Amino acid sequence: MKQKQLLVAAFAATLVFSAPVLAQQVKFAADAEFYSLDDSGCVSSYIFLFVRNGRTIESRENARARLEMTILRTDECQNEILLEARARTNLRDGEVSFDPQLGNTNLDTTVQMVDRQSRNPINADVVVNWAAVDEPVTLDARFEVEAPGQIVRRARPVATTLRLAEAFGTISVDGGPNLVPDTSTDAAITSSR
Repeated sequence: MKQKQLLVAAFAATLVFSAPVLAQQVKFAADAEFYSLDDSGCVSSYIFLFVRNGRTIESRENARARLEMTILRTDECQNEILLEARARTNLRDGEVSFDPQLGNTNLDTTVQMVDRQSRNPINADVVVNWAAVDEPVTLDARFEVEAPGQIVRRARPVATTLRLAEAFGTISVDGGPNLVPDTSTDAAITSSR
């Protein structure tokens, strides 16, 4: 009888100590694509953002939140690439926040990048907010997007919830003009359990 009580107590202690870890095992992500054309009709800007919280599929441990961003500016009239930069970086605490109901996501960070054309370092100031525009849709999926172009197959279905969103804010390079003057309607906020 005493051995059974010890076993129950050990199991209960495991649940108590595991509860905070389990609560953090929800994976949140948000993505958005922005496209704009300047007043001359020549210079276009394309920006892709993908941000996720720290939990990764490979590990149930919490890691740093992560941002992947691509910036491409071209002069269509001169057939010239003006800026091409990509970043994959960890975010600091507080730079991204996700609403558990997927109603909104907020990102506020400065990202150091290298322009692939000039090879010069640049700083991109990113302040973007996502706001859900549709009801959430939940399904069981065996595949999960870990990062752009990286899809992971799960051994068992994962409850994935998606909300279509609009993304808006400012992204500027080295204090220059806002590269995303228009709201992106090609955006989403997701969670996986």
